Amino acid sequence: MDNKITHVLNCAADYSADYHSDKGVKYLSLHLKDHVRENIESSFYDVIDFMNSAKKDGGRVFVHCVQGISRSTTMILSYMIFT
Repeated sequence: MDNKITHVLNCAADYSADYHSDKGVKYLSLHLKDHVRENIESSFYDVIDFMNSAKKDGGRVFVHCVQGISRSTTMILSYMIFT
């Protein structure tokens, strides 16, 4: 990919497919709803492991959801707090 993205954290897999998996991009796809009752914290350790693995391999992670204001931001913050 142009930005050298090697990993994608897809926090809205119900809405967005893994479009670049055929190009060697590694995906962690989460079926998280954008709702106050969604148990988003249940994914924290999987996300942290995925991002640590990408970092160890010298990769770059692109994190997205639908609007980029809750699910993806929460995952990035959980990683930053943990590390």
